[in-house]
Amino acid sequence: MTDQQIRQALHEALDRRLSGMQEDPFLAPRVLAGTKGEKPMKKKLSLSLAVALALILMASVALAAGLGVFDKLAERFD
Repeated sequence: MTDQQIRQALHEALDRRLSGMQEDPFLAPRVLAGTKGEKPMKKKLSLSLAVALALILMASVALAAGLGVFDKLAERFD
């Protein structure tokens, strides 16, 4: 099948499938009116993200302690 034949077949299939639908002229204004009254969503930091960040921070500190980074910093400032 060529691209044109595929498009034609899809177009005919959609026409057959959607032929029974009836237009509601009042639907669009109702939908638009409903969206204007919505409150904007607040972005919340999820609990799992907070726990993951805390674990990464603790692992970083543990790695730095294991490599002796804190000892080298203490020597540098003494």
